[in-house]
Amino acid sequence: MIARTFLAVLICLTSCVLMAIEPIQENCVISNASGRVEVSLKGARVMSWRDATGEELLFMPEKESSEGAEWSHGGIPLCWPWFGRRDGVIHGFIRTKRFTVVKRNEDGALLRYSLSERDEPSFPYATEIEVEIKLSKGLSVVLRTRNQGKEQLQSEYLSVY
Repeated sequence: MIARTFLAVLICLTSCVLMAIEPIQENCVISNASGRVEVSLKGARVMSWRDATGEELLFMPEKESSEGAEWSHGGIPLCWPWFGRRDGVIHGFIRTKRFTVVKRNEDGALLRYSLSERDEPSFPYATEIEVEIKLSKGLSVVLRTRNQGKEQLQSEYLSVY
């Protein structure tokens, strides 16, 4: 009995160690007969959209802005929950948050980010943000916001430039 328990604990610890050293995925790639889309998990930003011939359809600058990646132009960034500058943050804070891939197939992906009312001082609302990306005859990017709290959610603006 003790040997089995020790073996089970050893297997669990080994699995945890192996999972901990896996590289963190930075992008989600969707590729099919219609083309290829690359989405950064940081901010769920569409970084590249190529058609079936391989032609790039989105503008991305050669170099990042000197003010950092969250300030650069190009692609399809999510500007949420506001557009413009507020509390020293430009175009909302979601652009710097790491999304999780919830579902993925050859036609698209569903990315999600959840925050509590304590995560962002300037936005005290429990919220779940989902970004659904579909690639078929064109590219579709859908943003869904779910209020998970009791307070009425106040979002000033949404923009994808």
